[in-house]
Amino acid sequence: MIAQVIVDVASKSVDKRFDYAIPADLENIVQPGVRVIVPFGPRKIQGYVMRCVPDEEAEYDLEKLRPILEVKDIQPELTTELVQLSEWYSRYFLSKRISILEAMLPSAIKAKYSKAFKLKEDADLPDEVVAYFNNEGLYYYKDAQQDENIEQLMPYLKEGYIEAVTILSQNTTKKKRRAVRVVSTEMAEAYLETAQKKQKQYEVLVFLLDERHRDVLLQELLEMAFSTSAINALEKQGVIEKYDAIVERNPYEGRVFEKEQKRELTPEQQVAYDTLLHSVRQQQAETFLLHGVTGSGKTEVYLQIIEDVLTQGKEAMMLVPEIALTPQMVLRFKRRFGDEVAVLHSALSNGERYDEWQKIRDGRARVSVGARSSVFAPFKNLGMIIIDEEHESTYKQEDYPRYHAKDIAEWRSRYHQCPLVLGSATPSLESYARAEKGVYTLLSMPSRVNQQPLPDVEILDMREELANGNRSMFSARLVEAIEQRLARKEQVVLFLNRRGYASFMLCRDCGHVPQCPNCDISLTYHKSSDQLKCHYCGYQEQAPFQCPNCESEHIRQMGTGTQRVEELLQQQFPDARTIRMDVDTTTKKGSHEKLLKQFGEGNGDILLGT
Repeated sequence: MIAQVIVDVASKSVDKRFDYAIPADLENIVQPGVRVIVPFGPRKIQGYVMRCVPDEEAEYDLEKLRPILEVKDIQPELTTELVQLSEWYSRYFLSKRISILEAMLPSAIKAKYSKAFKLKEDADLPDEVVAYFNNEGLYYYKDAQQDENIEQLMPYLKEGYIEAVTILSQNTTKKKRRAVRVVSTEMAEAYLETAQKKQKQYEVLVFLLDERHRDVLLQELLEMAFSTSAINALEKQGVIEKYDAIVERNPYEGRVFEKEQKRELTPEQQVAYDTLLHSVRQQQAETFLLHGVTGSGKTEVYLQIIEDVLTQGKEAMMLVPEIALTPQMVLRFKRRFGDEVAVLHSALSNGERYDEWQKIRDGRARVSVGARSSVFAPFKNLGMIIIDEEHESTYKQEDYPRYHAKDIAEWRSRYHQCPLVLGSATPSLESYARAEKGVYTLLSMPSRVNQQPLPDVEILDMREELANGNRSMFSARLVEAIEQRLARKEQVVLFLNRRGYASFMLCRDCGHVPQCPNCDISLTYHKSSDQLKCHYCGYQEQAPFQCPNCESEHIRQMGTGTQRVEELLQQQFPDARTIRMDVDTTTKKGSHEKLLKQFGEGNGDILLGT
């Protein structure tokens, strides 16, 4: 057999499949989607197997083909669909294949890792096979290769007695927790007979024997009020031992989500729901534009149709435009579907993101909620794809390899023969035009669920404010409205589409504006660090005291950013509690959710954000 491999070299000249011979001892392991180590010139590099073909299809002399040196995966990291998608992506967006493949996979895959076989809890295997596995139930793939035991283990893998797992190391370290287990069942049972007079030790030992097929965390024992002294005494006697257990990283560990019941649909919601349900049942690759005003209940329609998709044994993908929207959507989805939901976005640690990704690949999570890159989630049986706020520009990947999540979703919709829903209160021009032409099916929900009218919008001309002597960035009407809300103990939300303190710095003598040397755009002034920063590439430099062009001292900060507005709010409304939410205040993990929760619980009067 021959493997056609895309090698890990980001060069257009080698952006093609290379043929490698599959050694006889690897023929049962090499398949499309696995990563391999291959010789490439004088080097050994990583590659991705795209196809496996019989020897007869070789374009070159078989004897001249170089063999695959090593297989890095027991099971493919890329599904058959993602392999095919990468080929289409490469042609459609004119991108290098290796860049595409790496964009599809979580970044933890690129880190150091070890593949291993892991014993299942209920595995009934011969003693000589069990002996291969360490105390953690792991048998590392590299060791299995050296011991030449892979062929012996493959039948047990296929029968489900063992599973293939990935053990991550730096830069995504394994999450370990201190755990406790009996050293041997026989020793523990024998000790029980003498421990009956030692009630606390007896209780610990009985519990550990009952739970010996899983990792029992030390913290769990302590929370169940088992005695620390009893645990230490048993360890001293050599009956039990403490060890580091590898646990799955759960970004929502410890969170309890109250179960949410279905809500009764309005007539408009019901029409949209019935239309989507028909398409799901007919397994049609149809694109719908769900045009619903703010508050029309689009999310409830999403939730109910996904519930039907899951009932049919299929999976669902939900995309939101940015990380800031993820916490609210995750809350709704977790309350409705519990552990069936996996969350994928860049604010998670590499390890958490990989564990969530694996939950999807292994079928333990059948619903995903995430930002743009989650469109590559490794589902195998999609029944519905939803893109919320489809008009948002953040669905376009600006960095290489570039793509539009909507185009990827349409391809996957055709592959799985499932509907794609584009939801928005303000659809993009191209989507609305396609709906008008009949390319998309238009579903309208023009009324709000509570029948409340949309809020009034006032447009104020700041030139008139200036003519009336108001030099503040706040209009008199805005100041009046904020004062009214604060007097009523209500809250205020202010939006400004520019972070930082000032949009740019300007020399009043020569007109020079400091610009980013990489992006050729003006640098934004940040007062807290007294630096000029580029919001595209991250370049930063110290703010000048004089013009670098003419050395004039008449250099000023121009324009307005969220930092300046925050400063002015504190001056104008000193008793108001202001929360600023922009990239600079949400760099830490979970900060979006923390700030929104703080404001939602009434611990802030004014929310200022981009």
